[in-house]
Amino acid sequence: MAGTSLYGEEVQCGIVCSLVDDEGMTPEKAVQQILDLRLPFACTPQDRELENHCYFTAWGVISTAARTVSDKQSKIIAFVNQLRTKTVINPSTGAPLECDHEVVWKALPTFGFTFSDGGLQYPL
Repeated sequence: MAGTSLYGEEVQCGIVCSLVDDEGMTPEKAVQQILDLRLPFACTPQDRELENHCYFTAWGVISTAARTVSDKQSKIIAFVNQLRTKTVINPSTGAPLECDHEVVWKALPTFGFTFSDGGLQYPL
């Protein structure tokens, strides 16, 4: 999956869905797959493609959790906890990459409004 370019939600959501649908997928593997995605953007906080990547990852978490019974959600929870321990470095500046002034992935950018929006549209 390394080097994959993203233009829609299928890739990120597929990675998170595989935590539930594929017994061989571990939270560690899923986090690494998210980190391995090549993001073709200028690495600026206002970049729409970066925001979409973060949003679709968050959407993958909420939509997968919504369709998964609670006793099967432990890998999703572990994925989010492990993702939050990662900081993506902007190769142009050497500084942590930010989306909406939040460090990717340490601050889980876009997760707050994604969960808020998703909860309003799809009550759990």
